[in-house]
Amino acid sequence: MQQFTDNYGVKFTQDGKVLLSAPSSITEYSIPEGVEEIAPEAFYFCQKLSKLTFPEGLKNIGAYAFYFCEELGDISLPSSLEYIGDYAFYYCLAVKNIGRELHASIIGPYAFAFCSIRDVALVGALKSISPYCFYKCPYLGEVSFPEGLENVGNHAFDSCTYLRTIELPASVQSVDTYAFNECYSLSLLRLPAAAMLDHEALHHCLMAKVERV
Repeated sequence: MQQFTDNYGVKFTQDGKVLLSAPSSITEYSIPEGVEEIAPEAFYFCQKLSKLTFPEGLKNIGAYAFYFCEELGDISLPSSLEYIGDYAFYYCLAVKNIGRELHASIIGPYAFAFCSIRDVALVGALKSISPYCFYKCPYLGEVSFPEGLENVGNHAFDSCTYLRTIELPASVQSVDTYAFNECYSLSLLRLPAAAMLDHEALHHCLMAKVERV
């Protein structure tokens, strides 16, 4: 596969559509227009990376792409984004905001685990929230869900201790084991009358009231 390297040491496929890798010493970067995919592990353990911009037109972010980028600050994910791989932003401790809306239709397990995200609006064709997707995001206080969502996976919001109210859309069919485990501030879970709620979905949510509509 033919590649080229830009002035920052970032490697791309010859057509410029796939960002393949970045040097671990990189501190800030603006992903150029025309990039449609960020390859798995592209910025893996780039612990000095603090500032990053994404272009509109980006479709896929591969697994482990920004794994352990501890200094990475707020980002704005584009509306064109369709896929976020497993562990993509795992342990990005400084990420508080990811943009106004998250349009990806597939978000892998642990994609945003251990981030400091404050709120997230999930929109578009998302059918399932993967296991451990927002695991231990302790400052996550507000989440909105798209109509069409069918499942909240196990441990999806485990230990999101700032969550207070969850309102799931009429399309939801199931909420899995420990989905909201140790969400100590959760006071209300509103979900469809026919949805299956695992008996341990609200484990250690001592204040939570379940309301079926």
